[in-house]
Amino acid sequence: MFLINVSPLGSHKTFFDYALFLFRQWMLPFFESGAKEIHLLFDDPNRNGFTPKDIERQRRDTSMECDTNILSSIDNNTIKPKDWRKFLAYRPNKRTLCSYLSNTLLSIVQPFLKDNQHFVTAGGFTDDKRDMAFIVSNHTVNPYPSCRSNHEESDTRVWLHAKSTSFKNILIYSPDTDVYHIGMPLIEILGKNVWILLKYGFNSREFLHLNGLIDCFRRDPKLLSIPKEKNPIIMQTLFICSGCDYVSYFVGFGKVSFMKAFYKFSNFISGGESEHTSGLLVGNSEGFFAFCIYRLVGTLYFNKYSSAFMEFKKPDEMFCNFAQKYSEVEHIHSDWLTEIRKRIWDRLEFEDQSLPSFDALKLHFDRCIWVCKLWSLSLEQDMDLPNIEMHGWKIEDSIIKVVWDSNENISRVKKTVEFLTRGCSCKSGCQTNRCLCHKSNNVCGPGCRCINCCNSNSVHNDFEEIDMVHEEGDLEDGDEEISEEIEANEEHDLNDSEPFLSLPSEE
Repeated sequence: MFLINVSPLGSHKTFFDYALFLFRQWMLPFFESGAKEIHLLFDDPNRNGFTPKDIERQRRDTSMECDTNILSSIDNNTIKPKDWRKFLAYRPNKRTLCSYLSNTLLSIVQPFLKDNQHFVTAGGFTDDKRDMAFIVSNHTVNPYPSCRSNHEESDTRVWLHAKSTSFKNILIYSPDTDVYHIGMPLIEILGKNVWILLKYGFNSREFLHLNGLIDCFRRDPKLLSIPKEKNPIIMQTLFICSGCDYVSYFVGFGKVSFMKAFYKFSNFISGGESEHTSGLLVGNSEGFFAFCIYRLVGTLYFNKYSSAFMEFKKPDEMFCNFAQKYSEVEHIHSDWLTEIRKRIWDRLEFEDQSLPSFDALKLHFDRCIWVCKLWSLSLEQDMDLPNIEMHGWKIEDSIIKVVWDSNENISRVKKTVEFLTRGCSCKSGCQTNRCLCHKSNNVCGPGCRCINCCNSNSVHNDFEEIDMVHEEGDLEDGDEEISEEIEANEEHDLNDSEPFLSLPSEE
């Protein structure tokens, strides 16, 4: 899909000039160097209805200025737009362009192919050919049934094509890192050698041997605690959790931070170091990955704000302290993360830098699992996608939205905001229903502008302390003396609780 982001040259007048340029620039050199088969793949947005990718698409759309020149169809003689970026910013234009290129390139490539070379394209067709793939071979165009699919993203579609081709050595060109993270758990299933061409320039090219990368992960001494069969999917989950097109990022933590923390504490995070976590290595359930992610995220914040945990040298020491108190695994993780969240609060400059609540992390993990399930279907022709409303998203007014936290936590935040920003302006002590705070059974807060208030937390706390002195001290003979002292100090600031706690001397 990156192909259409290549801007036309100034000498290009029509869309056909542009299509011919793309073929000569990006495909012909590979055919001339001996490639036997080239597959050109396009995205098919919203092929399967609502998708979490819509949120990212909306963000991109609002950040770009669209062209008012809307093309419902393109042919070889259509004049190219003056501003290519604005033209592509309008998504229907982009889809029309993909359809034109898919059909036109089937004709352009034919004179250049040798007898043993093939060209395949999919994802860009419309109407009754929408899910079809076509192959050019021996100067003829035919359907390619093994690559028919309903995939929306070319990032997943490319792995179906890698499976369908008869060739064993495959080179995938994509600057998008999603592509090889999708493929890591699929390499052994494919049984093929796969290289990723990350950078393609006139003077430099960068390749990644995906089979070799997976082998390096499995041989790395810092990752020996991770079962070899789980290694690729754990690395993929790590990539997703740290943020991608479907899942949000953590403010202040990039992918490098996640990877460094994982390598430094891989034994603890993967569950292989402690008696309190080793049991989590058993099985292939989602719970295994959930607890790994919880420990990874907690470790990130522990390391960044280590001064808040001076009594612990490492995050696993603090974790084991909670593990000794509780037997339920989820309870251990919840309390450990909650304690980290509390301790770092006064060290934050902005609220979005805070460690998310445990409920918010569970929803984040649900979204990660949805992406894992989506990517695991890459080798299937027909994707049956999981229900997004069961994985941390919701649909309201035909718009997909993220469920950031539990209703209980969101309600608590709203009440806190209201307490801090709204209030009364009474002048009579706030003790009657004329006061909105008193009427709603709330104490007056920082947002109130009242005078001589008798409905604040400090007032209630002070009188509770008076009662405590009477009950705990059992000073019947001194009651009058305490009362006299209170009356004598009525004009003092009620926030100063010291007079209320002074006891009469016994003679």
